[in-house]
Amino acid sequence: MITENYIRHNEHGPQFVDADNNTFVRNTVKENEHYGISVGSRSAGNEFTENNIIGNAQNAWDDYGSYWDGNYWSDYIGLKLKLLGFIGLPYHIPGGLNQWDFHPRVAPLP
Repeated sequence: MITENYIRHNEHGPQFVDADNNTFVRNTVKENEHYGISVGSRSAGNEFTENNIIGNAQNAWDDYGSYWDGNYWSDYIGLKLKLLGFIGLPYHIPGGLNQWDFHPRVAPLP
């Protein structure tokens, strides 16, 4: 389990390649030059929950299919859309598969 880290101002945030069954929870990944979090090939069964992912060039990229839930995303537009009447909009994680955080937070975790 990778927990309670503050990862900021790096060229790349955490990268998971050939890395299976990791749990990444309650971390802050902020203002990295490229990806905040990237999941590459052959990385199955990883979970990313309750993290603050803020102001990275690309907040996340997932090429292999991980579980994402309850993270705060600085580029999440769902709150703005919720105010217009849309409810419960997920956050899309770009990459090779169609990945979503179905319960994104609208404010950072403490």
